[in-house]
Amino acid sequence: MFRQIFLFTTLCLLLISAQVSLGQDLPDQPIDVSFTKVKLKKALKIIEAAGNVRFSYSKKIIPVDEEVSCQRLQSSIEAILDEILKPLGIEYQLVDSYIVLRPAGNQNKEPTAAAKPKTTSTISGYITEAATGEVLIGATVMVPQLQQGTITNAYGFYSLSLPSGNHQLVTRYIGYKEISQAISLYRDIRSDHQLHEELGLLPELTIREDQSMAFVENIKMGYAPMKPEEVAQMPALMGEKDVIRSMQAVPGIKMYADGSTMYHVRGGNRDQNLILLDDAPLYNPSHLLGLYSTIIPEATKDIKIYKGDMPVQFGGRLSSLIDIKTNEGNLKQFGLSGSFGLSALRAAIEAPLKKDKSSFFVGTRISNLYWFTKNVANTDADIGFYDLNTKFNIALNDKNRLLFSFYSGQDQLDDAANSGIKWGNFAATLRWNHIYNHRLFSNTTLATSNYNYYVFTNLDQREGWHSSISNTSIKSDYSFYINPQSNMYFGLSLAHHQFNPGNYEYGDGKQAEGFALVPKKYANELIMYVGHEQQFLDKWFIRYGLRLTTWQNVGPTTEYLYDDQYQVSQTNEIPKGKDYHSYTNVAPRLALTYRFSDTFSGKVSYSRNVQNIHLISNSISPFTNFEVWLPSSINIKPQKADQLTGGVFAKWPAEGFSFTAEAYYKWMSGQIDYVDHAALMLNPHIEGELRFGQGRAYGGELELKKEMGRLTARLGYAYSRSFCKWIS
Repeated sequence: MFRQIFLFTTLCLLLISAQVSLGQDLPDQPIDVSFTKVKLKKALKIIEAAGNVRFSYSKKIIPVDEEVSCQRLQSSIEAILDEILKPLGIEYQLVDSYIVLRPAGNQNKEPTAAAKPKTTSTISGYITEAATGEVLIGATVMVPQLQQGTITNAYGFYSLSLPSGNHQLVTRYIGYKEISQAISLYRDIRSDHQLHEELGLLPELTIREDQSMAFVENIKMGYAPMKPEEVAQMPALMGEKDVIRSMQAVPGIKMYADGSTMYHVRGGNRDQNLILLDDAPLYNPSHLLGLYSTIIPEATKDIKIYKGDMPVQFGGRLSSLIDIKTNEGNLKQFGLSGSFGLSALRAAIEAPLKKDKSSFFVGTRISNLYWFTKNVANTDADIGFYDLNTKFNIALNDKNRLLFSFYSGQDQLDDAANSGIKWGNFAATLRWNHIYNHRLFSNTTLATSNYNYYVFTNLDQREGWHSSISNTSIKSDYSFYINPQSNMYFGLSLAHHQFNPGNYEYGDGKQAEGFALVPKKYANELIMYVGHEQQFLDKWFIRYGLRLTTWQNVGPTTEYLYDDQYQVSQTNEIPKGKDYHSYTNVAPRLALTYRFSDTFSGKVSYSRNVQNIHLISNSISPFTNFEVWLPSSINIKPQKADQLTGGVFAKWPAEGFSFTAEAYYKWMSGQIDYVDHAALMLNPHIEGELRFGQGRAYGGELELKKEMGRLTARLGYAYSRSFCKWIS
């Protein structure tokens, strides 16, 4: 393990050092120039052509209309610039192959006469909503004159390195008023911005142009972001808006059956989809046996869907990721909302604890089906569910921020015969955002989550069958903003997993006598990753990364070994804390984008994913929550999937249309199936009921969207095929 950490650290340092840019001198080749009383901007173009150099400056602070003259033969560029620029009070410096011009003496009082100014400086900070103080994810920060910019990350933070000088910084976010600010950037500075909601019509041409560029330059494949506003516009069963069900409008995502929230992505099984709620996994996102999902739309802030090509920061599932960030609470004022539907009552409250410094959000949903079954259906059945989302947001200072989020949800279906079923999810995260400097940002997360499923045979005694899965993890994710064309990501995660494949228990959790004991399983997981995004040759964009996973089975447990006939050949008792089996896997990622024009691009990507958590369920019903989870171990190898994707992307800003076409091919190993009439409940030898094989899936997806104007629409088509061959 220490050797792996050493190799990982060395790789990070090599990548960082490869990006360090050293200062350079002006080209020393002699050139000929001759111009008399021409405007400065024309003179600079003449010098660019003669000396094969490029200038960078702001027309607002450089007097480009002043007339200059110069007659020189076989002179250096430095001598020519001194002659025409010094009389105008203009300084110059070579920065990353650009000759940057700025007014002389205006250095923000930082450099002294004897000190050499910085060639580049960095501006960074948070972009928030003025009305609530909530961070804005994906806001654009750019300098139009330099055609350089960036977007805020999942925590609203941005970092932009620019040539030192005076610039005009523009901040934009769809639906909000644009901010334009003049900055003097001669040192690293912190600049937070608050955007106000745009009540009228936005300047359509300007905003849509930026959307188009971001759309075609985006390196992600199979990426489908979704806003809570989109969920609110989708049709709803009995008035309950549903995040998971809304995904059926995304090509490549297929619901298990009508009325169910279970889904498949690009030929994968339903356990190959990862759902993260504030970085904590949810193992079963369903209420009422799949009629509703556990995600309250009012509690969601941002939803990102990845269909296979996940960023290197994420992994652990083969097919897809749904990354959900919840509301952080209003930092400005008190807010209260609620609704009453046919199946549930919803309410949410948010308010500042200390204005502009800390806030909280509490959202809940409670089923009213219990009242319906008692008073309308006139039965003794007890049917109901609830959800509770809570979040605290605390700004400790300019560089440190704490966020604590908590989720609890549960279903209970009881009949009149003193029996029933119950299942529920619990998730909690404590996150620490820290700004080390203007280029390095980190998010450290302590998370825990679990899922429990009960089949009660005696409700009064709380006696019955119980299965569960839980995990606790700590991870640190780092973002290093090298320059506007180059970003680096790296991190480390440690996790402990616990599995109860299902045992018959009394109300106090003790094993019931007379029933077979199914061994519980435990595992530790170490994850390290490093990734890099880079723009090069003006129109090319590349993203590459490496993810290393070490999975370690630990005691106490009982491991059974099987012969060729799947009969038990050996029984091993593993003591507590002993490491007895492990898997180490490397998962590379690579994506390329070529921008043919500002509105059209082509993309290709390759990714490998590894999954060490497996759902054991042979039910074909879409309305079941019977779930047994097992880890990779001696008898179960990790599932693996390699996916190759290619596509074209286009956007027509004036009309508000966008079009995507993607084709993919995926090959998988370690796929799980079962013998005929497999016994999965109360079976200590459940692993002997499993069979393994290989699979492949391929298909294509088309999507046409209209996102602007009074009429919005989404039209999609997907074709896919999936095959499996069982070899053991």
